[in-house]
Amino acid sequence: MVLVAAVIPLVVVLGMITGLRRPAHWAAVAGVGAAVLLIGWRPEFALPRTALGTGAAGAGLLVLNAAAVMLPGVYLSQVLTRRGVHESLQEWVRALPLSGPAKVALVVAGIAPMVEALTGFGVSLLVTVPVLLALAPPATALRQAMLGMNIMPWGTLGLATVIGAALTDLPLPTLGTATAVTSALVFPLVTVWAALLARPYHRLRTTVQAAGAGGLLALTLLVCNHLGVVSPAGVLAGLCTTAVGLLLCAARRPSGAAQTAEATSEATVAGTAGRNRAHPRRTTGSRDMEARRIFRAAHPTARDGVRNADVSRFARGGTGRGARNRSAASFPGGATGGGGEGGCASRCSRAVAVGGADRGWLRRFSRGAGIVGGVIPRRGGMARGGGVGAGERRPAFGLGDGSVRPGRLVPPGTVLYAYGLVLGGIATLRAATAVGVPSVALHAGGASFALLASPGLPLLVAALVLDRGRVRWAEVRAALMRVGRPLLALTGFVVLGRLMVDGGMIERVGGAVAAAPPLVIALAAPALGMLGGFVTGSNVGGNVLTMPLQQQLAPSGLEVWFAAVQNSGAGHAVFTSLPMIMLILAVAGDRASGAGVSENALLRFGLRVALAIYAALAAVIVALSLV
Repeated sequence: MVLVAAVIPLVVVLGMITGLRRPAHWAAVAGVGAAVLLIGWRPEFALPRTALGTGAAGAGLLVLNAAAVMLPGVYLSQVLTRRGVHESLQEWVRALPLSGPAKVALVVAGIAPMVEALTGFGVSLLVTVPVLLALAPPATALRQAMLGMNIMPWGTLGLATVIGAALTDLPLPTLGTATAVTSALVFPLVTVWAALLARPYHRLRTTVQAAGAGGLLALTLLVCNHLGVVSPAGVLAGLCTTAVGLLLCAARRPSGAAQTAEATSEATVAGTAGRNRAHPRRTTGSRDMEARRIFRAAHPTARDGVRNADVSRFARGGTGRGARNRSAASFPGGATGGGGEGGCASRCSRAVAVGGADRGWLRRFSRGAGIVGGVIPRRGGMARGGGVGAGERRPAFGLGDGSVRPGRLVPPGTVLYAYGLVLGGIATLRAATAVGVPSVALHAGGASFALLASPGLPLLVAALVLDRGRVRWAEVRAALMRVGRPLLALTGFVVLGRLMVDGGMIERVGGAVAAAPPLVIALAAPALGMLGGFVTGSNVGGNVLTMPLQQQLAPSGLEVWFAAVQNSGAGHAVFTSLPMIMLILAVAGDRASGAGVSENALLRFGLRVALAIYAALAAVIVALSLV
């Protein structure tokens, strides 16, 4: 009976969020109310008066640690959005000369972790969702965006790991390194899953490439945390993965002569389609085979991202659904440098016409496969892009020489400048601390807050530098409004955790579970951590809620690893929580509702992935327990 009563606050929180669909801050308030009632009702859970003061002070410092990062982080994200940094990053990723699955792997293992680690609160979705929607149908793109939210233990500049270290009295590099070990299998898993959702033609090659990207992210996180660089580890790991991917892309990038040959090959594809249409005796199969052969020779990087049926449909110029191809506007010779010179281009103009029903498919196809030289006409004969007529060829990515070039590999200067400001600020503070500059620090109730150790100051300085020292008070108020509810929920979960610890509820639950076999305890640890992250919708909230119980369950000598698996489990379960799913649907807007993508569909997908993540975490913690 006492054990059942001890878990009532957790059951109340779980029921409020999953059953009644109430916001996290109301669930936290309800959980605190249930804990207070239990403390007043059951003598086993009596709360010592001496624990009230120290517990309140410790809870206050934990909330201060979070607020010092949350407020500047949200304000900086608003500045970056207003100054077009996020939009520049979106367009750069879209223009990269990579196949669809390769872009997805780069986004999930590089771009998304980098942005989310810097800003937190799902801000990376503002970048990744539009990019992924341009590469895949909404149902696939939104699932891939969910998988890109798995950097959470290092999200918001490692805030959850900082809070976890404060709760367990562990050194920050120790917990960060252990978390990198327990999460090592998760990053390759979610990257491969996201890439395979694109249905690549060469599944094995795509799997190897995606696993390499996820493995590089995990390895970089391990190295950074081992070196003591914990807070910016997610940003640096995302940057490293992105940089290595771009270097490999540059190594495979064709030379100028090869680009000219590629342009000629594309023109040959278009001309072949015209000749086949002029000679109907040739079967559809022979036209398809020739189009595939020439297309593959011209676009080696597009092989993994485009199915043969799509190539055939593009080469025939039809919709692929048996409908007659309506000649709304001509598709000029694709990559032809002359824009209509010679019989090849004229035949292409007659043959490859884009029907109204097929424009959206062709636009997505051209972005995913790297076909950037053609015109995608709008209704009324105006080409896509301002001021370009229907009969003109649209230059590749704004290049005016008419040649087909891959997109630029170097990120936009605005992106490098903004991220460099934050990373430079963190490095400056670390150097100042290393040379002995005194730091303002507060200590109470087993928690602490150090101004120079917090990433909040570099975030605020970066925002002010980008705005040239001007403070936009309207955006400050907007940041306060946006942070208000998450901060209230975090405060509620911190108070609930302190009440359950100081009132003896965690001790009762831990004592009951400790009697189980060691293997059962090891298997329960990642499930408990993931439950905390799923219920609260936050890595920090999950740590605050269930980290004390993990420490109670941990066998002697495994305290660090149980804290790490709690940190990993809570962080890697956030992507499938209801608040995160609702945020993804809100960012997608009409694209999600128009495609019939519902909250329940994403939740079911997330729970399937969460089961695989649990298996990966359980395998690691069981192996560590047996060593």
